[in-house]
Amino acid sequence: MTWLEILQSELKLLAQRRPLFHSEADFQHELAWQLQTRGLVDKIRLEFPMHTSSGVMNLDLLAVRGTTRIAIELKYWKRALNLLGPDGERFVLKNQGAHDTSRYDFWKDVWRIETMVDEGMVDAGFALTLTNDSAYWRPGRDGTIDAAFRIHSKRPQVSGSLDWADHAGVGTTKGRSGLHVRGVYQPSWTDYSLPDPTHPFRYMMVSING
Repeated sequence: MTWLEILQSELKLLAQRRPLFHSEADFQHELAWQLQTRGLVDKIRLEFPMHTSSGVMNLDLLAVRGTTRIAIELKYWKRALNLLGPDGERFVLKNQGAHDTSRYDFWKDVWRIETMVDEGMVDAGFALTLTNDSAYWRPGRDGTIDAAFRIHSKRPQVSGSLDWADHAGVGTTKGRSGLHVRGVYQPSWTDYSLPDPTHPFRYMMVSING
């Protein structure tokens, strides 16, 4: 199996055990635990410091199997939800909002992994986001400041220079300058779980290769 197939398979299994998470750190830990306990990695590290030419980048997950090093960056975007999960565990999720900067941050993760691959620190990687907020997988309206960073399934392929619209405010773009990604990526969403019928969880994952 390829690493893409492994992650797709493990996310399907993880959804049965953990249909939702309290936080991004919770998601990160559970995915790492899943890969480790099922014997799919020889070594896994969380928040691993990568000393790149662009500075130190703390990688969410570094998975190693044999001589292959895989980088995984995760996002967990939340819409308000209050319910009982498995075993009666209460989950209270608050609206995260800030869709424009969140979309930017996803592509920043792609750029980060491309940098790690290009500098020989990892062999390949994946940018993964999980959310119950349909604003991310729906096209939305035209003319938004983050049009270049949109991640709905039917948007054109993403490649090259990505930047904010000219009318974007300084408060949004501060610390988030334009990006350039070398790969060609097509956003595509996959069902993850349905703990609440009104707010399904879906994930998007793009593969970054050398």
